Amino acid sequence: MKKLCRLFLAFALINGAAQADNQEIRSKIGSTFSAPVSFGDKFYFVATTGVLFEADKAFKVVTKLYEGKKQTLGSITLAEDKLYWGDGLHTDTKSVLHIYNLKTKKIQKDLEVEGHVERAPLYSDGLIILPLGPGGIMAINSSDLKTKWMTKVFEGKKLHIDSNLLILGEKVCATSVYELKSVICFAIKTGKVTQSAQLTRNPKSEIILWKDHIVGFATEGDLTKPKWDIPSDLFIYDVKSDKMKMSKELRGFNFFAPHISGDEAFVTLSTGDFILINLTDGMIQFLGEFPEPFLNNTFVKGSDYCSIGIMGKYMCYGKTKSGFALTVDKRLMETIIGKVIYQDKKLIAPTRVGYYVE
Repeated sequence: MKKLCRLFLAFALINGAAQADNQEIRSKIGSTFSAPVSFGDKFYFVATTGVLFEADKAFKVVTKLYEGKKQTLGSITLAEDKLYWGDGLHTDTKSVLHIYNLKTKKIQKDLEVEGHVERAPLYSDGLIILPLGPGGIMAINSSDLKTKWMTKVFEGKKLHIDSNLLILGEKVCATSVYELKSVICFAIKTGKVTQSAQLTRNPKSEIILWKDHIVGFATEGDLTKPKWDIPSDLFIYDVKSDKMKMSKELRGFNFFAPHISGDEAFVTLSTGDFILINLTDGMIQFLGEFPEPFLNNTFVKGSDYCSIGIMGKYMCYGKTKSGFALTVDKRLMETIIGKVIYQDKKLIAPTRVGYYVE
C-alpha cells in the first residue's frame, strides 16, 4: 500500500506533462471534477473552485464567466438556454443554486438553499429539482424560482440525498444515505414519497436506469480513509413492481454508475477489477484484474470497454472470437479525479489541472 501511495504521489507531481503545450490554460482552470456540457460550439464547466468557464471544443481558449463563493463538486445542467449548478461540499449545510443565462451572458440568480448540491440539478417540465444532501430534495419553478415542494423526512427518518436524479414517468427517483439507506421515489408534482426500498449499505454511487429498474452501488467505502477492498452491493431495484430484484456483493466499490449495454453492466472497482455483470442472472465475467484502484466511471470507446485508474492507467478491452483482448493499455501522466466522457471520438477527463483531452 505504501508503494502504491508513493506511486500515486509521483504521478500527481508530474500531472499535465503529457499536454505541456496547453499547460498555461489548464493551470488557469485549476482542478476539475465534473464533465463539461456542450452548447453550440462551446463547452461550459465549473472548476472545483466554484468558477464557471466557457471554452472552445479543444480547450485552447478559455474564458472565466462567473465565480461563486464556495468550492463545488457539482455538475451543470443545461435547460432553456440556462446553466444550473449548485455549490457546497459534503460538510456544508447551506449552499447556493447558480443560474447563468447564456443569452445575456450574465448570472440570472444566486438562490440560497439548504444542504449542499453535489450532483447535477434535474430539469423536468418547468421544474428544477435539486438533490440537497442533508436538506433532502426540493423542486422550484423555473419561471419564477419559487419553491414548488420540498421533502426532508420519510417515516420519521431524515433524507440525505447526494445521488443524481432519475425520471420515471410521473416520478423522480434518487437514493438516500445515512439515517435512511434507501432507493426512494417522489411524485414530481407534489414531492410526496411514492415508494422506498431499504438497503443494507449506504447507496453512495450515481444511479442509472436499466429498463424500469434503478441500478447503483451501496458501500461503506470512503476515500478519506482509502481501503480498497471494502465491498459493495450492486443493487437492481424494479420501480414498477416496487421490489429489489438483485443485491449482489462485489469485492470493491465505485461511486459512479456502471455503463449498461443491453442486459450487461460494465463495472470497474477499487480492487482493480474489470468485470461484466449480467443484470438478469448476476453472472460475472472478468475482463481483467489490476493492482490499481479504478474509481472513475466506465465508458465505451466505439465497442470497447474502457476505464482509467486513479494513477492514470488507461485500459480498454475489445471483444474477440475467444473472449476479450486489450485494445488500449497506456499510462496517462495525469491524476484523473472525476467524470470521464468520450464523445465525438475524443476523450475528455477532469484532472487536478483542467481537462486531459485526447
